[in-house]
Amino acid sequence: MVGPDGVALHTAPAASPTVAALLTEAAGQLAAGRPVPVTPVVPADPDDPRGAGFAAGFLPLALTGMLAGALLTLLVAGRRARLAGLIGYAVLAGAAGVAVLPGWLGLLGGDPWREAAAIGLFSLAAAGLVAGLGALLGRAGLGLGALLVFLVGNPLSAVAAAPELLPQPWGAVG
Repeated sequence: MVGPDGVALHTAPAASPTVAALLTEAAGQLAAGRPVPVTPVVPADPDDPRGAGFAAGFLPLALTGMLAGALLTLLVAGRRARLAGLIGYAVLAGAAGVAVLPGWLGLLGGDPWREAAAIGLFSLAAAGLVAGLGALLGRAGLGLGALLVFLVGNPLSAVAAAPELLPQPWGAVG
């Protein structure tokens, strides 16, 4: 923002600490050496100012989702039983995620029910993709599902950065 007093910057580090840092650096360069007042409109969590804990918390969820989907495919017969297993896993993952991320590590800090729902839906998506491909293609589908979740979905989620920092069109896809 440019005003009569010069350049000022409003950021939202909670959305992406990386983008906020890049904008702060760019504003300093635009101001030609003069100090730039930076106002964090939506500040980052004080316990996780760089968002690293939040990003690291989702890797175990992706891994356990892949494992749950594979185990349900290999050990449980019947679509309804697998679906019940997927839903049960998602509920447990949501509850465990809220117990660990905000409860134990002090990350996040919003409504625990909404956080549990978001974590559960993420876990359901990871496990459901692996289980669905496993049911459709057999063991090759399990490998393909794990590959998609871990090597494609995890980086494209931009959980550690921001979609705008990914190469296009992958930022929009992620």
